[in-house]
Amino acid sequence: MPVPPPWRTLVVSPHFDDAALSLAGLLPTLPGPLAVVTVHGGPPPPGSPVSWWDSVCGFTTAAEAHRVRSAEDARACELLGAEQVLIDHPDGPYVTEGEGADALDALRAHSPPPGHRPARARSLRRAVGGQARGGPQPRLPTRRSRP
Repeated sequence: MPVPPPWRTLVVSPHFDDAALSLAGLLPTLPGPLAVVTVHGGPPPPGSPVSWWDSVCGFTTAAEAHRVRSAEDARACELLGAEQVLIDHPDGPYVTEGEGADALDALRAHSPPPGHRPARARSLRRAVGGQARGGPQPRLPTRRSRP
């Protein structure tokens, strides 16, 4: 028999600070236990040069950027009452050949902006795949056309 996930509420965050910056006022009000799943939470490959964005942010190495951002995210999750869950997939600038996203076809019609499609696909497979009936269900926002 499948074991239900340990969380009542699951928030998918493509990058380290997305959930904390976007939902800090909401997260403490959600039913717990709560987890924030960061899709691009994996370290860059060893020896990766620092990306343009990370260098502009003051980091001198890709590893330093990952280490600091992961620690900041852990602290934000702690303050917001959420468990930090990291998926071992590096951020876009550090993805190596063949590591690209393989988005779920069923979600393409409801997919977020192109940069977040890999986040949705990996998160759903990892976090809610194969769960028991009656457990938390993903809510897939749909794009609504404007009148």
